[in-house]
Amino acid sequence: MRRIGKWAVGFGVLGLCFAAASWRGGTAEWFLFFIVCCVIVSGALIQGFALKRVRFERVFDRESYRSGDDVVVTLNVAFGLSWIPVLWLAVTDRWSSGDDARERFGGQFRTVLFPWFQSQITMSYRIHGIDRGLYQFGKLELETGDVFGFVTKKRTVETGGQMIVYPSLLPLVRQQSGGTQTDQVRFASVKPNAEPQGYGALIRDYVPGDPWKQIHWKNSAKLQRWQTRLPETETAETVCVVLDASEDGGLERRRFETAVSCAATLLHQLSAAGAQYSFVCHHRGQYTLRNVRGELAPETLNCLAEVEADGRGHVAGLLERECELNRRGANIAIVTSHMDETTCIAVQSMLRKGLQPELFWIAGERKEQADRDDWLRHHEWAGKLLELGVKVRVVTEAYASMQARGGMSDVSA
Repeated sequence: MRRIGKWAVGFGVLGLCFAAASWRGGTAEWFLFFIVCCVIVSGALIQGFALKRVRFERVFDRESYRSGDDVVVTLNVAFGLSWIPVLWLAVTDRWSSGDDARERFGGQFRTVLFPWFQSQITMSYRIHGIDRGLYQFGKLELETGDVFGFVTKKRTVETGGQMIVYPSLLPLVRQQSGGTQTDQVRFASVKPNAEPQGYGALIRDYVPGDPWKQIHWKNSAKLQRWQTRLPETETAETVCVVLDASEDGGLERRRFETAVSCAATLLHQLSAAGAQYSFVCHHRGQYTLRNVRGELAPETLNCLAEVEADGRGHVAGLLERECELNRRGANIAIVTSHMDETTCIAVQSMLRKGLQPELFWIAGERKEQADRDDWLRHHEWAGKLLELGVKVRVVTEAYASMQARGGMSDVSA
């Protein structure tokens, strides 16, 4: 209806100009009539022939991206029939990540070009600091018209393109004590309070729930307090990485992104070392990858790119399941921001079954390296895990320097 109304107004103005030129017969009236005729004729040509056969290609500057990278997108558009001058052309390209109800990151690029008799144009734009996720590109919109903008024509092109942005990798350094500091992450580990007592065994103070058969009677009599012998370490064929994605909505997003990056880093290290590994996390119910070697499977990479904190249950539920599925001596790397009584109980259950849990705690507090070890030992629940002989490693604020900056810019040559 709007288009019909425009044409009705155009022909009405043309009739008025013709009547004025016929009645007055002046040069100015006939010149105005000629201009209106040119506008209507050009509008008719645009509506009938412009943007008829559009061919489109989208090219990325790299094959894969990680969170925080800049993405350069090149658009090649060909629309044919160069004998009709295209005075101006507005191009709009849109992208989004996530579903319609929970869009995480998205945007659009819009530019205006003046191709005239060119039948093919190329433009490029840069997305600054893109976030992790699976991105879908929407329809490419093209719009042109006459010099006054009275007559316009729009054309949309189905693109169907997508782009996967994987989590950033953290410079984790696996060491027994102390810590390291880098520009991107502060990583520390603290020695457990259990000590080797010969034959490769670990002995620590008794905690309620330890089996009586593991009581070390000699040390208990010597120290006048109950001592527990931890199960002897067996050769672990598999390292299971458990990512806790059951965080509540109040969790800061950068902490969850740090957790995902930490899990991705561990998996990449295991893959590069040729170790056998498993991966478990909450993703669309639950995602499980069991006993694989070599490069990470596409399904795992997609899971790491798309996983969101869904608030379903507690990480303890995953840990209880892993107690049943993993063999004695298996290493369980737990990446979580939960440090509470429920987590401690689940980890203690793992110890009783001969598993070797190791916690990567995504903590919110910022501490200087000199104070961190003491702070960790005096934390209510982390201190108890250390007493149980569990390695606790702290990762804090890793996402702050690699978070998405957003925005875009035209980088066409």
